[in-house]
Amino acid sequence: MRQMALRRLGGRQRGAPASGHCVARRTLAASPVTASASVGSGASTSAPTAAASPAQVAAALSGAVPAVPGSADSAGLPFYSQYPLDRKSEWRRDGPRLNELFARPDAKLIPLLRDKVLVRPAAAAAPTAGGTPVTAAAGASAASAPPAAALRPVLLCPASAHADLAATSPARPFLGLDADGAPYFAVGLPGDSPAALVEAEALAEAAGGGAEWRGARLAGPDLAPGDASLLAVASGLMVWHAGNAFGAAGGGPMVSTPGGFSRKSAPAAPPAAAGSAAAPAAASAASAPSRPESAYPRIDPAVIMLITSRCGQWALLGRKREWPTDRYSTLAGFLDLGEPLEAAVVREVAEEAGVAVDLPSVTYASSQPWPFPRSLMVGFFGRAAAAASPAAAATAAAAAAAAAAAPRKRADSGCDGDANGAAAAASNAGDSAVPVASRGRAWWQPPPASAGLPEGAVVGGFDLLPAQGRRAALDVGVFREEVDEVLGGVQALQWPVVDEDEMEDVRWFHRDWVRAVFAAPGGALSVSGAGRFNVPGPYSLAFRLITAWAGALPGAAVEKLDGGGAGSGASSGAGMASMPVPLPASFTASAPAAAVAASAHDDWEGERIPQVLIGDGTFKYVLARLWDPRPQAEGGGRSKLLVWGDPRAPYHNDVLQKAKQLAQRCGGLKVTVLGGGRIRHDPAARIIDVYGYSAAFGPAPHELAAAILARWYPLYAKEAITVSYDGY
Repeated sequence: MRQMALRRLGGRQRGAPASGHCVARRTLAASPVTASASVGSGASTSAPTAAASPAQVAAALSGAVPAVPGSADSAGLPFYSQYPLDRKSEWRRDGPRLNELFARPDAKLIPLLRDKVLVRPAAAAAPTAGGTPVTAAAGASAASAPPAAALRPVLLCPASAHADLAATSPARPFLGLDADGAPYFAVGLPGDSPAALVEAEALAEAAGGGAEWRGARLAGPDLAPGDASLLAVASGLMVWHAGNAFGAAGGGPMVSTPGGFSRKSAPAAPPAAAGSAAAPAAASAASAPSRPESAYPRIDPAVIMLITSRCGQWALLGRKREWPTDRYSTLAGFLDLGEPLEAAVVREVAEEAGVAVDLPSVTYASSQPWPFPRSLMVGFFGRAAAAASPAAAATAAAAAAAAAAAPRKRADSGCDGDANGAAAAASNAGDSAVPVASRGRAWWQPPPASAGLPEGAVVGGFDLLPAQGRRAALDVGVFREEVDEVLGGVQALQWPVVDEDEMEDVRWFHRDWVRAVFAAPGGALSVSGAGRFNVPGPYSLAFRLITAWAGALPGAAVEKLDGGGAGSGASSGAGMASMPVPLPASFTASAPAAAVAASAHDDWEGERIPQVLIGDGTFKYVLARLWDPRPQAEGGGRSKLLVWGDPRAPYHNDVLQKAKQLAQRCGGLKVTVLGGGRIRHDPAARIIDVYGYSAAFGPAPHELAAAILARWYPLYAKEAITVSYDGY
């Protein structure tokens, strides 16, 4: 886990074919197998598996629609970026050619009901032309095959059998050719009319197999990426056509061009005789602009960004009220007119969270079409400015002024100061600890001694602690590297001031905790302090940004995504490890470079021991160092701090011995006590007070304990965790 300089440790060296058989009239394309299975080849699922080629992976990802070979390059792109067809955009103005394609017996038609698509549950296997069942991932190894999709799109085939639907649709967009050369079109049912609703129900009934109409955005995550991308584009186009029946400039009627990716002014009506019923319409047409009007689908660009702390260990995530329960995600927002993408990242984060971002740190990550109905999500990584920077100070001042002018919701409900004190008093009546009137002070702020330092001055080690904490740290043998690692990044954080018009909550989450949630077998509920935390699914660009930063995937081993620096991470085993802290050169000079590099990335037994293990109520706690006595060349030289407390333990030594016994079972690791005190923990009010001292071990530097507790209880407001050296 953490690699820290270990000193004074006993002198030890630290050393389905897409076309199918189309029926002549109003038939539905049978669920086709993916292009990863050769049509009619007779290949079965019992064939030996081999590593899948990029083309096979792309074909499997495309689900029901055979992906063109060129889409193999998009297999690693975000979910809705994996378009499976060759768009053949150069054919969109060729009306006769498109009519010929529409009349072909293998032409497919995607029906749409406003923004809804017709889907059915995916079959476990589909027959090939020869009748041999083939799974969706045939020919691909289990490791390379993507998860099976839950839904398949219903495709009407032949398209010409549904010419009556195309005739009443506002457009008939040509979407491209699949790997078999079959053309795809989309058609929109006029859903406002009773006849269209009847037709829609008839199509769903004819499809059978539980087919139903679902919103394209809701259905997308249950589709294969290629299918989802295709249906999203078709849905976005038809929504645009339905909303652009008339021109914006002259108000005249607009008609779709043959390819369906633009609209133009309708042909002028012949002149009407004076006094006839058509005369008013003719007069309106005469007043229309003389130059034909054209319109194209407009794309609304939006930025979506993962903002990290300057140390890289914390990420800023938030949630909106309308999101699913306990969903947290990256911040996002639309561009202002004339605004660069990078500037939009800085502005949106400042508006929604009151956190200033270093503009030069904003770097492009990836993009994804979001055709619901016409957005483009452009993903970025960025780094928050230091809390003491002029930009951060200006942002904080503006946020404070806004907070004074209008009530703002705190990051946590039930955590306002007086209410917290009352809750603590109620839950600890009769306890002889710190009086409720002064629950303690802030643990996250730099000590007053650093206030007069010039801008950019490096403050580290014991200078990060106030006088009492510094004395305690020196007395119990805390290393300056440990203080740097635990408090250095925290004291540089800008704490969010949430704009409740935009967000319900925004807060910092530590990478260790996010990895632990991802790796927990039972999900977030099994991680202390996690509540029911969850992030958007793999269909979202937010998922890619969060997992790239965390270096871990939910429910999976740690994995590096996107190949970017933000995604670099060490294998974390149980998912509770953070990025290794580089060791000082004096501790690595004697160890082979290869061994040091391997030890930084291999699993460590210490990862199995939780960093925080506390209960509820008021109890004794110890701050301890878990460390590996082996030389670094043998994979040792690692350590991490522990904050353990147990309401059942009458003495601090009982807690320490429990940690030592567990460490001994984990490869002979050692535990050194670094002081103790008491913790008052009220989970209902989300309050933690760290105070007092240990008669046997002396007072722990409580600021370190509080900072570690804040990592593992991120849904607690920072003000709800306090420290004091008073009491016992």
